[in-house]
Amino acid sequence: MLLFWRHGYRGVSIRDIATETGTLPGSLHYRYGGKRALYLEAIRHYVREHCEAPLAELARRPSPRNAIVDFFESAIGPPRDAAAPKGCLVVNAALELAADDHDVSEIVRRVVDLLLDALRNLIERGQAKGEIQGLLD
Repeated sequence: MLLFWRHGYRGVSIRDIATETGTLPGSLHYRYGGKRALYLEAIRHYVREHCEAPLAELARRPSPRNAIVDFFESAIGPPRDAAAPKGCLVVNAALELAADDHDVSEIVRRVVDLLLDALRNLIERGQAKGEIQGLLD
C-alpha cells in the first residue's frame, strides 16, 4: 500500500513491489492476479483503515459537533504518523486513474458517499441534540 501511496499506480512496478515485500514477482501474480488487482486491494485496505474506521469512531463520539470539528482539524493538521506518505491514497487514485478505470472510480465514489453520509449523520445528530443550528433562510 505504501509504495502505491508514495508513487502512484504508474510509478510502481511489480519488481518494486517484489523488492519491497521480499517476494518473487511470480508469487505476487499468483496470489493477487497482477499489479492492478494488488493496487485495488491496497486501496480497499486504505479505505478500511483510513476512512471507514476513523469515520465509525467519529460516529460513536458523544458530541457530534466536536466530532465534525475533529474531523476537519485532522484533515488539515499534521499527519498522525510522520512516516506515512503525504496526502490521501484515494484522492491520488482518483486523480491518476478514476477517469479511465471503472473499479477505481467506484471505490472513489463509495468513499465520497461514505464521507457525505457520515457528515450528514453527524450534522443531523448535532441538530437533534441542539449542538448545531438548523438551516437558516
